[in-house]
Amino acid sequence: MPSQNGATRAAESGQLNFRMGRHFDCQSFRFSLLLAVLLVLLFALPMGSASRIPAESDGQTAWELPPLQWTKDLDAGYISTAPLVTDGIVIVKVGGRSDIPNSDWEQPPGLFAFRADNGELAWRYKHPTSTTGFELSPILRLWASNGSACASDGWPDMILNGWTDGSVTANWIGNGTLAWKSQTERSASGVTGSLQVSNNWDSTQESPDIQLLVPGERGLAGFCPADGSSLWNFEYGGGGVTGYRNGIGEFSQLNPENGTIESRFAVGDEQGRLHLWRVSDADHQILDLPQLLGLEGKWQIRAPPVYLGTPDYDNWTRHLAIVLQGQTEGRLVILEFDRDLNHSILRVDALAGSPAMFVGWFQWQLTGDAEGLRFTCAEEYGCRGAAAFNGSPVSGEIRHNSDSFAAGIHRLSAPHNAAHGSWTGYTVVWNETGWDIRPEWVWVPQRAGWLTAGVGGAENVLAAGNDASWLEVRFADSERQGLSAAANSTLSETSSDQTAQQPATKPSAGATSEQEGPSIKQKQTSESSTSMLQVLAVCLVLLGLGGLCRWDSNSIRVGSLLLIVGLVLGAPTLISEWSEVAQDLMPSEPDERPSFPQQWNNTQIVCFEFPDDLWNDADGIERLLDPSGELIEERISNVTRTCVGGLEGYSDVLSASEEAARIAGFDLNSEQQLLGLLVEDIGPAAGGDGNRWWLYWLDGQHPMLAADIAEMQADSLVEWRFL
Repeated sequence: MPSQNGATRAAESGQLNFRMGRHFDCQSFRFSLLLAVLLVLLFALPMGSASRIPAESDGQTAWELPPLQWTKDLDAGYISTAPLVTDGIVIVKVGGRSDIPNSDWEQPPGLFAFRADNGELAWRYKHPTSTTGFELSPILRLWASNGSACASDGWPDMILNGWTDGSVTANWIGNGTLAWKSQTERSASGVTGSLQVSNNWDSTQESPDIQLLVPGERGLAGFCPADGSSLWNFEYGGGGVTGYRNGIGEFSQLNPENGTIESRFAVGDEQGRLHLWRVSDADHQILDLPQLLGLEGKWQIRAPPVYLGTPDYDNWTRHLAIVLQGQTEGRLVILEFDRDLNHSILRVDALAGSPAMFVGWFQWQLTGDAEGLRFTCAEEYGCRGAAAFNGSPVSGEIRHNSDSFAAGIHRLSAPHNAAHGSWTGYTVVWNETGWDIRPEWVWVPQRAGWLTAGVGGAENVLAAGNDASWLEVRFADSERQGLSAAANSTLSETSSDQTAQQPATKPSAGATSEQEGPSIKQKQTSESSTSMLQVLAVCLVLLGLGGLCRWDSNSIRVGSLLLIVGLVLGAPTLISEWSEVAQDLMPSEPDERPSFPQQWNNTQIVCFEFPDDLWNDADGIERLLDPSGELIEERISNVTRTCVGGLEGYSDVLSASEEAARIAGFDLNSEQQLLGLLVEDIGPAAGGDGNRWWLYWLDGQHPMLAADIAEMQADSLVEWRFL
């Protein structure tokens, strides 16, 4: 029988062995945790980077760069213009040197279309020739039409492009099939400027005469969008005058002779001259800007003139901004036109060399040059002259990436052209005393390269590429479901086993494009699930568990704290993922439709909801009017609004809303803005009053489309709200 001391020693020995074993297990566990953290950091973080620029923000106007979702190595030439993000797909234009032997690019020039939600190739159009390798003319989305003067049967949705071989092409959006191909006169660079679809609107016409306007190398040309047939053309002038990257600007103007409102167009040339014309007749005006400004040397206009707005509706004054490019410097010129098209020079700002493709509004402009970005404002709007910032060269496409113009907020992006180029995002916002510009983020692509192409898309869904033939697509996780549904709808009647090359008379099921195989180097990432915040959360949870393993009070307290913080940081991701799963599991049900008179069943209805502070009659009353304007019912409601029902035959939200406003006795005013038509005023509510603007809902959904292109069904409900 062992002694008491022996028993004690035996017990202590067993306890020691237990502690040593447990300590050994904890060491192994902590080693495993450390290894797990290193692996997460190694494989989760992308080689490229995206950073948030610290800036003062009110929390409501901040613009976060969406997470990187997928990338592509196209190996098909320079990406020299912004990708087009539309209908759930991303369309990219490339400029492989197809006419030069031993080209560095494996793939020929043309177009790639990918599903935006997952990066799968939807279709591929191979263009026969790219004579420079830089296909600069931006991709243009053509919306379907029921008819025009040149094509009574109209056309479906298409993608329009100009090419350096001088050709102009149209492809069906659903499968890439070449619908038609036309040719402009070419001597060296072909078509490098932005195309323009013109409604050629004259207020005396019953319907617009829709035409495709092309700024060719030798002159301007008009084509019928349906089949590419030539409608007209005129040259820039004698002596071999040409145009390069000279897109078209458009603005409306009062014709003093007959009181009608007409569309006017403007384009520049390689001699710095501005051409103004209207499609309806031979009226053609030329302004020699270098001569007007007293500038010496060679000057060119290599950016589309930008219509800045109408500061004075009573006198029909119009402001037009033009960038002049000299050999070592540039100028931003603001011209004012009166109702008789007499012009005056409103303002001239000095720029450095190689000015960028700029964006602007009548109160402010954002330009770029070899020294960086320049934000300029008229003095009466709170800005003093030109503010230069960000010294990295900006010589490409500055882009407007706003979903809307609500609350005076504009999202802009700019490319910084360097060997390791990047894009920056900015917010321009009204701060009650003037316009401010705030840097928001920097986007550095994973594969380095020079870049002049802008960022395509809007706010939460962005796509961009560089001269390394490298494409990256970013979007918020919440956008995936909508992108998937849109892509399914766009591509629903097509497959992907043939090349879209031959012209077609109409799109049909089975008219397909080539699905590229292993020659396209696909690299898809999932940064959305492995962002820095999520990585930090994982690390904290793992380290917290390691602290709990030690069993002493201090380690338990620290480990518990780390565990709680990690779970809090990871909670939004868990909730978001669970919400998506729950959404998928829930049966889809249509939104609840408000109750309306039975006679309005299967008809179109338009409602205007007014805030109480702008409504002169009794609040909380809903008025229901028939198409003749007769009051059917007046009832108590939690909102103040007027609804017009029984409408029929309207194809888009704007036309139905204009008719409903007329019936209800409201004035509805709209204006064509940079990114589309903006409905500004309805009845007593004027856009901008209290930072509120008119927004519409179509069948319970808030579309990101201008009202004139949002399609209505036979029983659609449109609801306008002033928010």
